[in-house]
Amino acid sequence: MSFTALTVQHLVQRVLFDTNKTLWAGWVVLSPKNLFFARDTGYSKDFAETGRRYSHIDVSLIPIGANSPRWFISDMHVNPEQAVKIYLDVKNRQSTGMHWGTFVNLTKESLLEPPKR
Repeated sequence: MSFTALTVQHLVQRVLFDTNKTLWAGWVVLSPKNLFFARDTGYSKDFAETGRRYSHIDVSLIPIGANSPRWFISDMHVNPEQAVKIYLDVKNRQSTGMHWGTFVNLTKESLLEPPKR
């Protein structure tokens, strides 16, 4: 089994003056069943690159929640339609939406909106 960190897009800030000083990463886990864990991310060209580099992904875990309002959060969180684009970019066999309903006070959408969309 091997783990590879991959670039995904997200604002990173742990203290007041360290904006984007650290990397936010997704993961590919290569094992008998290969997994792509997109983690918490905004949509970017990085997913097409992941699809080119790892053409044998069995399952992707793609975030779909905490995506509203778009003007504020689109660089950090994908909406369900962008999650479908990630699925198509990565060219995996299966995917599932994850972490919807997790951040109650972070977003404007209802907790069940992302999986319904």
